[in-house]
Parts: sequence; C-alpha cells; structure tokens
Amino acid sequence: MTCGVLWNSQNTNPKRKFLKLRYLLHPPPGRVGREQRTAGEGLPGSDEALPKTCEFVFDPPSGSVKELLAFRKSTIQTMDTNTRKWLIEGKDFGSRYVPAEPRRAPHGATGTRLGRRPGESLEFEDYRDYQPGDDLRKLDWNVFARSDTLVVRVFREEVVPHLDIVLDGSASMAVREVKQAATVAMTGLMAGAGVAGGFSTRCWRVGEECREVTGSSGDVSGWVLDGFDSTRDSGEVFVTDAPRLQPRGIRVLISDLFFAADPELVTAVLARGASSAAIVQVLDQEDTSPPRHGTDRLIDSETGEPLEIFIDDVARRRYIERLEEHIRQWRCACERRNVTLVTVDAEEVLAGNVDGLLVRGILRAP
Repeated sequence: MTCGVLWNSQNTNPKRKFLKLRYLLHPPPGRVGREQRTAGEGLPGSDEALPKTCEFVFDPPSGSVKELLAFRKSTIQTMDTNTRKWLIEGKDFGSRYVPAEPRRAPHGATGTRLGRRPGESLEFEDYRDYQPGDDLRKLDWNVFARSDTLVVRVFREEVVPHLDIVLDGSASMAVREVKQAATVAMTGLMAGAGVAGGFSTRCWRVGEECREVTGSSGDVSGWVLDGFDSTRDSGEVFVTDAPRLQPRGIRVLISDLFFAADPELVTAVLARGASSAAIVQVLDQEDTSPPRHGTDRLIDSETGEPLEIFIDDVARRRYIERLEEHIRQWRCACERRNVTLVTVDAEEVLAGNVDGLLVRGILRAP
C-alpha cells in the first residue's frame, strides 16, 4: 500500500495518532493519501525545507504504530531541476498540437469525444431491429407507426481516448545533455498534446524494469521522472516485463533504439491491442555523425566497458552504414506491425521543429 505521510509532531495524543494513521492508510473514498509540496514548504510540524518538488511515498511495514511512524519521511522522491524544466517546456510547446486520430476506434472511460462503436451519446448512428431485452426507451415509435416494425435507435459512444507514453530510461539517452534534454522535452511534448486533445495520459519508464512514472496520470508538473541510468537492454525489458498498456489506446515509444532486442518483438508488444502506435527515435549529431579522424577512447554508457578505436574514413563510413541498416530493420518491423517510426534530431527538437511528427501523422494541428 502506498500513501502520503502527513504528521504533526506536536500532537501527542496517542489516540489521535492512531486515528490519523488509520486515516492515512485507509483514506475515505474520493481522497488520496498522498500530498505534494513545493519549494519552501516542510513537513507539518517541522521547520525543515523540502526540495523544489517532492513526493512522499510510504510503504508501511508490518509492525507497531511506532515502526510505521518511523517511515514518515522515508523515500522522498525528487526530480532534477533541469529535467523538470525540459519536461514543462515540452508540455507547453506540445499543447499547440493534438494526437492524430487513431486508425482503430479509441477506447477509454465515458467522456465527451465520439468513438466509433455504439454507445450512449446523443449522436444518432443507425437503426437496428428490436431484440428482447433492449431498452424500450430507444424504440422509434414513428417507424413502428409507418412500417409496423419494431426498431431501436443506435447512438455512438462517448469516450475519453487514452495515450500511453513509453520512455527508454537507458543511460544512452543521457550520454550528452542535448540528447537528454530533447528526450525529456519530447516526453513532455507528447503529454501536452494528449492533454490538449482531451486524452487521459500515462507515462511508463523502461529501466531495470517497466514502471509507471510517479504522478504521470496528472499534470507533468507533478511527475517524478527518474534519471537515465539503466544498464539493461531496454528492448528486452519492454518485451519480458511489458507495462499494462490500455487496450485501444494510442501508444508512443520514445527511444534511440540502441539496444539489441529484436525489433519484431518490440513492435509486436507495442502494437498489440493498440488503436495506433508510434516510435519516436531521438538521435543527436554525434549519433549520426561520428568524429572524422583520430584515436578515440570510447566508453559504453551502459556497461562502462572501454574501447580504443582509430577512426578514419573507412571506420566512419562503416559506422554510418551499420546505423542506416539498423534503422532500416526497425522500419521494416514497424511497417509489418502498422507502427509509425519517426527519427528526430535532438537539436531540431530543442529548436521547436516537430515537422516529422506532423508529416508522419503522429501529431496534428487542433
């Protein structure tokens, strides 16, 4: 069980302590046992200030009330200031766009957007023959008076479409600041577009395991996005520990695709049950254009393994050819699964250029 921990150290009444703890562990319906505080605010009854944005996550162990209270300030999750800035800037820019209409009928909770299946909206769709058990209020008596045939009116459903953002949390996504900034900004951009389009959103981080980003069902200002420090193969983790993506939702994977997992398996998991799926590959200048000449000592960003290599025109050309072949394999796998693949330049993303997403039909103007 997870809940926010609020505690007033000046309250010494044991009974009130117990009642407050019980309230926190079992909040009433409609309440969440979680509180977020901003800069300058401390714990109730405490003078200590908190980081700029934080969230208290409390996983109570089995034991006495004293042991439970000992965890009141444990596990404070924070997010780097630059990461938050990039995320919010991306969201603000993404609010100018909305996700493109999916190929299949969207699915979600009852809402205000028309779906493509029968439902309970006021938008008339068609007639069908009456069947025992149908709601009599939907019978069209005017048709019955003209044709002596019982028919019911069928209306379209209203849904809140859903957007799942899957973020590659491997270390290669942050090997250079420009690439990290573009990756985080792209995540915020997709979230902002989802909100602007009336979508419910959720973000998943693929690191040592697939986990939902804390607070990702709300505004990005409340997200707690972990760092890019995973050393596991993100594609393999995504396939073997797939997140609970919503059926008939829109899905976007943000990654550099620099992992050894089979593209066929990754795209199959991403596209399974989705109304539409896309992959945004984020690369920077050094990914696409290695140094021209000289001996370099390369260090694998995820394993830490060093490699000394002499780079000349032959080695550089071989690298570019292998990168093109790698991307070609991903494009073939995406085409077979009806997944849209877009490769974007990190520098262009930070400059506000999202033409690739518009041309490929991932985003559109509202």
